Amino acid sequence: MASVLEKIDEMLLLAVYKKVCTSLGASRRRWAPKPFVARSFKPPTTYSKPTPPRAMIGPVSSLSEPSPGPPSPSSSPSPAASSRKAIWYFEGIYAYSPQIPGVRFPGLTHPGIVGTAPSAKLLNVWNEREKRLAETSPQTLKLFEVLHQRPLANLPTPENCLLGKIQEGTAGWHKVANEAAKTIPGRENGGNCDIKNLSRGSKVYLPVFVEGANLSTGDMHFSQGDGEVSFCGAIEMSGFLELK
Repeated sequence: MASVLEKIDEMLLLAVYKKVCTSLGASRRRWAPKPFVARSFKPPTTYSKPTPPRAMIGPVSSLSEPSPGPPSPSSSPSPAASSRKAIWYFEGIYAYSPQIPGVRFPGLTHPGIVGTAPSAKLLNVWNEREKRLAETSPQTLKLFEVLHQRPLANLPTPENCLLGKIQEGTAGWHKVANEAAKTIPGRENGGNCDIKNLSRGSKVYLPVFVEGANLSTGDMHFSQGDGEVSFCGAIEMSGFLELK
C-alpha cells in the first residue's frame, strides 16, 4: 500500500512539474499537457469573492503573496515593488489561479498553528530568552540569513493584540496584552510550527504546562512549502478542524 501511495505522489509531483515548466516556457517537449481550464469557471471582473467550497474542509477565501526575498546589501526595496498576488480557487482537493494559467494541483490542507498554553514560569523563560536575542540583534545569526522574514523573537506588546472576548481598554486587557506571548515564533509548546504534513489522520503529541492544556489551533492552509520559511509562503484559507 505504501509503495502504491509513493507512486501516486511521484506521478502528481511530475504532473505539477510539467505544468509549471510549460507555463514558464522552460520546456517545449511534446508531452507538455494543455493548460487546465475549469469547465464552470468564468473570470470575474474582480477576484474579491472566490468560488464556494466543494470539499469537506471548507475554504471560503484564499490569498497567497509570495515573499519578495531578502533585501540586497546595497538597497532595501519596498515589498510592494516586487511582491505578487494570486487568487486561488478550490475544487475539492485541487486549486487553480487565473493569475497562474495552466497550473492545477492537489493541496494538503493543515493548520499552521497547534499548541498548548505556557505556564507563567515558561512564559518568563521565553521573554528572557527573546529579550536577549532582540538585544544582540538577530541579523548577526546565521539562521537569519535563511529565515530573514520569520521572526526569531517576538516580545509581548499591545500592538496588534487579538485577545478574543477580553474587552479592549480594560485593566485586564492591558495586563494580558503586556504579558501574553506573541504566537508568531514556534516554541516548546508547539505553536506556529507550520508543518504541512500535520494534516488529516496525523497524530501530534504536545507537552502540557497548565491544567486543561488550553489547546489552540488555527491558521488554516490549503497548501504550503516546507515550514513556510518565507513567512508568507502558503495559500491561506478559512476552514474547520476536527480533533479526537
